[in-house]
Amino acid sequence: MTMMESVRGKVDAQCLRKQCRAGKCSISLKGVSRQFVLIHMDSPGSPPSQHETRCDYLFIGSLDDTDGSPWTVPIELKSGGISASDVAKQLQAGADVADQIIPHGAITKFTPVVASGRLSKIEQRRLRNTSNKVRFRGRSEIIQRIRCGDPLTRVLTNP
Repeated sequence: MTMMESVRGKVDAQCLRKQCRAGKCSISLKGVSRQFVLIHMDSPGSPPSQHETRCDYLFIGSLDDTDGSPWTVPIELKSGGISASDVAKQLQAGADVADQIIPHGAITKFTPVVASGRLSKIEQRRLRNTSNKVRFRGRSEIIQRIRCGDPLTRVLTNP
């Protein structure tokens, strides 16, 4: 069983998506492998309880079909203003879900992502603050920011 099959088996099928969109914000999945898992974390039956903090999506996949190292990417989509500390908590919740559903021993690259509209310089600095890093399997990563409408590959090719 592949890692992707294992992950799909641990998630309710009605949570799986092909597009990454929330409200007026979306990100493009153009350029990623056809073999990916995109979990809509707000769907009924998604891994976190509907009353828990969570990110919008969890992406698990590679850049292309020949790339052997999959990415684990918790994603938060914000069309309006953001609070870096709130976004960090939401992305951390996504990383925690990923830790539960990705088989232990599986090696993945990791980066937390927020897609947003305009962002003040203060919030941009807060996103990069070490207190807002997201932890996953012994690593702590700074939140990567892209604009609504950008491709996910923008941060996966330049992490």
